[in-house]
Amino acid sequence: MLAINTNKLISESDVKCIPERVSSAIIDDTIVIGEIKQFFTADGWTAVQKIINIKKQHATWVCPVCSEDASTKSICCNRCLEWSHFVCVRVNKNLKSKQWFCDICKLAAK
Repeated sequence: MLAINTNKLISESDVKCIPERVSSAIIDDTIVIGEIKQFFTADGWTAVQKIINIKKQHATWVCPVCSEDASTKSICCNRCLEWSHFVCVRVNKNLKSKQWFCDICKLAAK
């Protein structure tokens, strides 16, 4: 939390361009990424946009349980937006609830 802890804007030198270390949740349509722009300098925000564009070009959703492609037969956590295979998280495909939370997010909410 560089911007909050030091009360300075995040610059390009603070942003590491390592797209594989950034969650694919960043490209989810429900994320309003522009809300954090206020914490960046112009060059810092450009660096973030570059990472987002790379993620969009190579969009892959990896199941955090098995580390395999989760683009099919999977469910999205409503908190962290990570996709997990139904089998990996022992969830029935016909889940009745519209919301589902992974075990990590359930623990964090307690």
